[in-house]
Amino acid sequence: MKKGFFIEMCGLDGSGKTTHANFLKNNLELLGYKVSIVHAFKPNRYSGEVKKFCKNKNLDFNNIFSKSLNSNLFLLDLIENLKNIELRLNNGEIVIAEKYITDSIIYIPILSGNNSLLNFLEKKILEPDIKVYLKATPEDTISRVINRSKVQNKEIAPKENIIFAKLAKEQFDKYFSKKNSLIIDTAFDEKKNSEVLFEAIVKKIQLTI
Repeated sequence: MKKGFFIEMCGLDGSGKTTHANFLKNNLELLGYKVSIVHAFKPNRYSGEVKKFCKNKNLDFNNIFSKSLNSNLFLLDLIENLKNIELRLNNGEIVIAEKYITDSIIYIPILSGNNSLLNFLEKKILEPDIKVYLKATPEDTISRVINRSKVQNKEIAPKENIIFAKLAKEQFDKYFSKKNSLIIDTAFDEKKNSEVLFEAIVKKIQLTI
């Protein structure tokens, strides 16, 4: 493979980005491709240090700092982690990002309203070869998020509630109505969705690489 291929998974939290990314990785590897799954905000160098400080001082990260600052810290993490994505692509890998810029484009205006760093990033960011939108209902995704948080014993993020999910769903639908992307409706059979996704991605890879 002379160059890599970059896939961005998009959608509400709980829409199945990780599940579908893992399915893609496993099946693409069976075809002989070298595949990596990345979370563009991890490792969370900047937001992580601030969260660690807050935890050590018994402070609430989400309440102490403004939503605008919170968002910008995560975007700084993304900038830092771009080098890892570019390196993998230059090594000829297929890179699947289960979190990347599109989710920020949708969520940051809703959560903080401060788009200055985001607007700058949109002009500089590495554009994926394909964006996959996992279209799901807010009710289904929030239910999955709650169940996942119980299993993993993790706190639910402020944006993971039904009000924000409904607002984000409207913006995702509007955004992808104007994009030439792959849209998977998660209301249908998960196995069938995964197969449709896999076939479309393989076809795109073969045409691109």
